[in-house]
Amino acid sequence: MRAIRGLYKTLDSSSRNAEMHLATIMMLCMYTVFDEHEAQFTLHLNGAKKILMSLTPRQRQHPVMKFLMGWMVYYDTLRGFAQPSRGALDEVDRFELTQELQPESCEASDHLLTGLFGCSIGVFDAISIINKIRNMILRSNGSGAESSLVQLRTVVHEKLRNMRHFLSPEEVASSTSDQIRDAKATAELYRLASLLYLQRVVPAAGDEKKRSGYLEQAFAALNRARVATSPWPVFMVACEAHSEEQRSYILDVLDRMDRVRNVGNVRVMRTVIEKIWVQQDLRESVEETGTVPWWLCIEADLPVPWFA
Repeated sequence: MRAIRGLYKTLDSSSRNAEMHLATIMMLCMYTVFDEHEAQFTLHLNGAKKILMSLTPRQRQHPVMKFLMGWMVYYDTLRGFAQPSRGALDEVDRFELTQELQPESCEASDHLLTGLFGCSIGVFDAISIINKIRNMILRSNGSGAESSLVQLRTVVHEKLRNMRHFLSPEEVASSTSDQIRDAKATAELYRLASLLYLQRVVPAAGDEKKRSGYLEQAFAALNRARVATSPWPVFMVACEAHSEEQRSYILDVLDRMDRVRNVGNVRVMRTVIEKIWVQQDLRESVEETGTVPWWLCIEADLPVPWFA
C-alpha cells in the first residue's frame, strides 16, 4: 500500500511530465489486477486514455511510450471483453495507437509479438472486433447475427486462422530459449482462444469439428508453456473444457498461475470458471441441446475479472 500511496502522490505533484503520469496511472491499473478487492480499474484506465490522447507527437516519441501504448491497447482490449457495453478507445484513437505500435519497416507487423504481453496487435484487433460484434448482438436482444456480421466473422476467422507470430530480433537477442518458447506458446494460445471466442459469438455450420481441433491445439500450447502468464486465453479454453480430464488440467494450470503470479484476478477467474462449469453441467443434465454462451452463465452479482 505504501507504493500505491507513492503513485498517487506522483499524480498530485506539480510535475508536468505527462509520460510519468501516464506510467503512474498504468501502474494503478495493474494494481487493480493484482488486488481483486480494488475496483478502480475502469477509472484509472479512462484517466490513462485521456493523458495518452493529449500527448503531442513529440511526446509519443519518448522511448518508453511504445511500451505504454502497447500496455494501453492490451488493457483496453480486455476491458472491452469483460465489459463490452462500456466505452473503449474511439476507433480513430485505437487506429492511431496500433499504427504507432506497428513498425513501418515490417510487412507482417500484425504478426509481431508486442513486448511482454505475449500477443500481437493483429490478435488484439481481432479480439476488439469480436467484442464489438458481441455487444451488437447483445443490444439486439440475442436476435441473431445479421448477414453483415456473418461476413465480418469470415474475415476475422481467416485473419486469425492464417496468423503466425514472431519476436523482433531485439526480443530474440535478449531472451533465453525457454522465454522464446513460452512467448510463442502464449501467442498461439491467444490466437486459438480468439478463434474459440469468435465461434461462440457468431456461430456457424461446422463449428463443432473446428472447435474440437482448436481446443486440442490450445491444450497443447498450454502444455508447452512453463507457466500460463495470460489469464484471458486460459479462461476461453476453460469455457470449452467439458471432460473431467480437461477441467482437471485447467485447475492445475490455475494453481500454477496462482503460485507463480499471486494475482487476485486469477482467483476471481477461477470462481467464474467453476460457476460456468456448474451451469453447463446443469444444462446437460436436463438434456437441453446446444451450449449456452459463457457470458449467460455468469451470475449478475458475480464480479467479472479484467483477465489481464
